[in-house]
Amino acid sequence: MTLVARILVIIFLINSCNKVSELKSYNGFAFGTTYSIILQSDNELQIKQLVESIVLRINKSMSTYVENSIISNINIGNQVEIDTDFENVFNASKLVWQQSNGYFDPTVGSLVNAYGFGPSEPINSLNAKVIDSLLEFTGFSKIKISNNNTIKKDDKRTYIDFNAIAKGYAVDIISKELRELGYKNFLVEIGGEVFAEGINPLRGTMWTIGIDKPLQKQSIDFISSIQIRGKGMATSGNYRKYKIDKNSGEKYVHTINPLNGLPVKSNILSATVVAESSMLADAYATALMAMPLNEGEKLVSTLENVDAMWIISENKNFKIVKSSNFKYDSI
Repeated sequence: MTLVARILVIIFLINSCNKVSELKSYNGFAFGTTYSIILQSDNELQIKQLVESIVLRINKSMSTYVENSIISNINIGNQVEIDTDFENVFNASKLVWQQSNGYFDPTVGSLVNAYGFGPSEPINSLNAKVIDSLLEFTGFSKIKISNNNTIKKDDKRTYIDFNAIAKGYAVDIISKELRELGYKNFLVEIGGEVFAEGINPLRGTMWTIGIDKPLQKQSIDFISSIQIRGKGMATSGNYRKYKIDKNSGEKYVHTINPLNGLPVKSNILSATVVAESSMLADAYATALMAMPLNEGEKLVSTLENVDAMWIISENKNFKIVKSSNFKYDSI
């Protein structure tokens, strides 16, 4: 689950000289969050129909909130043929799962549900014994794509949840469709997952993305900003989304460690990843929130075309840590 990385697009409407056509933002709701597409176009109907068709397509494939989706059928044990979108996300998930040594794992869905962060009712009085029982059928190694293009599960109870990668994939698909329609300069954002193509034509620069300061309140307050072009970006964080157990009063953050089934306790407040696609940025940002900082830094140093920035809580202040080759700072 990602935080909303704010888009810093300044449009000057006073005495604009009309050197370029007006840059417009088309906004709406998708996947239980908001989306924004910024580009030079007066064809609002075309843009909104494009988004709606892709959202419907992704939901039918991978939404655990849609009862008859492919993933919902798989989770209840039905043998259904997967589509190309499901296969693409499955294969990308497997790659990130392998590279992150299991810290990114879409089969953590049963644990996510147990803590109350998924579509199912949470488990009351969640304890170590219950968590251990859920870990028995958690693990991406327990699922694979069979020869007849269905999902084979070693344990029928394994629950798949692509929530931490599917929105990024949708951003990439929308971006691909916009390119095919002839758009060269645009920015697509869904719930904080971003892809930036070309330049901001009003400023003649790369697109500037603001990174939220990790505050509990829902306010626009930036701690940093970065500039990207032809890249995907995602920010994941723990400081706003949490649950409080009604029996124990314990606070649970939404990042669950797939290796031990426990909510992550860390001074990492958020992780921002820039990658070749929004899908990969989305997945790696989730992995980096689950990993200790030193392991996350080591992981990113081994990956090509992946860079990261962490916001760390330190002595009641914020500290920014960047991967060694991070080169996206806003000027």
